[in-house]
Amino acid sequence: MVQDDPNQRPSIDEVVTRFEKIRQGLNSWKLRSRVVKRGDTIIPGIYRSITHWYRRVAFIATRVPPIPKA
Repeated sequence: MVQDDPNQRPSIDEVVTRFEKIRQGLNSWKLRSRVVKRGDTIIPGIYRSITHWYRRVAFIATRVPPIPKA
């Protein structure tokens, strides 16, 4: 997708197919994982982890999918 020549770039259908393959290889637990900031210190990291787990449990309890379906 980053090729300078547009003819060498994949079509949107190919991209969607590749993304779907990658997504199917990941379970919902992994898809709901928190992304840790580089250089995150202890106190803000703990706060972000707590708020992340609170939201994660709420989403699981209310059956919100990790990736919304269109």
